[in-house]
Amino acid sequence: MKLFQYDYYNDLYEISCDAKPKNIFLSNISVIYEIEAANYIIEIQLVIE
Repeated sequence: MKLFQYDYYNDLYEISCDAKPKNIFLSNISVIYEIEAANYIIEIQLVIE
C-alpha cells in the first residue's frame, strides 16, 4: 500500500492510495483529496505519474 505524505504547517498527514476522502476531483493530470483536520479542510493535490 503506497502512502502519500503531506506536510501542512509542520503537521504530517498520510493518505493511502485506497483511502476514501470526503471528495475526489478528477482531472487528466491530478487528483485532489479533501480531508478534514483540526476544523480545516485541506486540499491535497497528487500528480498522477
